[in-house]
Amino acid sequence: MGHGPQVRLTYDPALDAGGIWSPKGDSLLFYSARSGAGDIYRRTADGTGAAYQLTSGKLQEWPDFWSREMLGYTIDQPKTRGDLWIMPQATNALPTALRQTPFQEHMQSLSPDGRHLAYASDETGRMEIYVTRFPSGAGKWRVSRFGGMWPRWSDQGDELFYIEGEESFYVVRDAMMAVSVQTESEFEVVGVPDRLFTGEEVMLGNRVGGLSGWPYDVTEDGQHFVMVQIEGQDKVTIPMITVVENWVKEFE
Repeated sequence: MGHGPQVRLTYDPALDAGGIWSPKGDSLLFYSARSGAGDIYRRTADGTGAAYQLTSGKLQEWPDFWSREMLGYTIDQPKTRGDLWIMPQATNALPTALRQTPFQEHMQSLSPDGRHLAYASDETGRMEIYVTRFPSGAGKWRVSRFGGMWPRWSDQGDELFYIEGEESFYVVRDAMMAVSVQTESEFEVVGVPDRLFTGEEVMLGNRVGGLSGWPYDVTEDGQHFVMVQIEGQDKVTIPMITVVENWVKEFE
């Protein structure tokens, strides 16, 4: 697979992070602190034109997902903490709050069919994974049992993946979990969450994932994961992800 020259998309000295691809793959959403508090910007993927500011509040706003109809993002409020918001892509449509409670709610993940939303909330005293109808926000089903963060749907929408571990937003340890679900009629958790694999540090939380986008991804078949790992807790440098192409030829 060939590739062209690298294109730098942001040049502002402020923090730019959390890139999310558009549904068509022609542009990116990202968080930037260039306006002061932290807002969401849009930029074409080829680097042409200027970055366009989508939000202009005085609070921290982080992009979570981008579908053809909706932009989902989290707003950090002084009183209600993390709140889930959605912004329709229709012209002149106003953003609305999907979840605005005294609890911390964030890490939105939209199902492939666009009918359900998974997210993390600490309403029980620790982060757990929940699912609600989308975009109404009606109904709520708890998916995780012993803590959960960073939910992600399988491509078929019949499985949810998440990290089970400590309730720290900064470093998440323990296990990658998977649970079967059905969404054809009423949402339902099928069976119990299954522990796929563990690690001393399965991935980084806020130090990498919370600032640079979703900290892991799943292949289309749901059998392989790509994520950030570090060798020890005392490491202060951010690790790099290396992608090896045509690796099968190395065995020939």
